[in-house]
Amino acid sequence: MRHKVELLRPKDSEMCPLFYHVVKGHRRVCASGTTTWVDAHRRRNSGEIVMYLFENLLFYYWNSDKNFPKINAIKGFPDHHNLDNVIQFWLHYWRSKRVKFPEGLEPLHIKALIAAESSFNPKARARTSSATGLMQVLKTALMRLKGIEKITGERFATTTSESHQKNWKTQWLTLL
Repeated sequence: MRHKVELLRPKDSEMCPLFYHVVKGHRRVCASGTTTWVDAHRRRNSGEIVMYLFENLLFYYWNSDKNFPKINAIKGFPDHHNLDNVIQFWLHYWRSKRVKFPEGLEPLHIKALIAAESSFNPKARARTSSATGLMQVLKTALMRLKGIEKITGERFATTTSESHQKNWKTQWLTLL
């Protein structure tokens, strides 16, 4: 069965630039004492820590004017070009932020990994592990990238203040 990844632009209320985050579904008490329900709004992050939240990553991708060429097709998957721009955008973006990648890593390598691991099925789940998604990333690897070092029962214990700074790595992987 062939899968096609659909890229749908989120609502503007679900995205925001760096240093902001989206607050969803809460009650707000006005100065007059009136309580109102707020579906969603943007709020400035407190402190000076740079956090790459999912809504920030969506904002940068969907508000970019960059267009990249098609990546070569993967054998057996001739019509899967809808991720080409996403793959190239994020490689370009993180390289511009001086994030180090393995030497020689090209967009075609990432596309081939997606084909091999999930056959372009974004809902793919491994039968014998916690690997999920297009790139079949293990749950423990995602937690480690977030800066979470210990798993205690069903809860993940964050033991480092750098977890927010590492969060972008996890979010980028979830976009693929």
